[in-house]
Amino acid sequence: NYTIASSAYFSYLLGATTNTADDNVDLPIEIGLNSYYQIPILNGAYYLYGGADYEKFNTFNLKGIEESNTIDFDVNQLLFATIGFSKTFGLLKKKFLFKGSFSQSILASRETGFSGDSGTDAYSGYKVMGFLLSKLRPDFYVSTLVKYHALGGPSDVSSLRIGIGCGYLF
Repeated sequence: NYTIASSAYFSYLLGATTNTADDNVDLPIEIGLNSYYQIPILNGAYYLYGGADYEKFNTFNLKGIEESNTIDFDVNQLLFATIGFSKTFGLLKKKFLFKGSFSQSILASRETGFSGDSGTDAYSGYKVMGFLLSKLRPDFYVSTLVKYHALGGPSDVSSLRIGIGCGYLF
């Protein structure tokens, strides 16, 4: 009835084109880690969980774009406190797992990628996430994820990410 669950992900964005001197931009890999403690509520109809999320992701260094017309990335690291709930349900003879969560940043750092930027402001804010999983076979599942970030710091950043995944249980 009580669970400790952890996961890790790696994200690689395929790249971008710009109107600056840099024709194609390769983005460094992004990572995320989380760990939650989960308890049943309402006689096991729902589960409540809480824990921590760590994310390392990239943002464009706006000062580098403005001053030298080059694309440089800042490396951001954020630690979030997270609370969420999960529910399993059936639909069209399939079982699904839904998870929803809210996370608030509690620690943050930013490493600037442009040598002319001496700013130390880091991003902080919140994220909201929804996750849906279904087993296609007893040992194979598919999932989808929607995650929205709203962050402030050196600039205001909001992002919406949509992902799909699959997994094998062994």
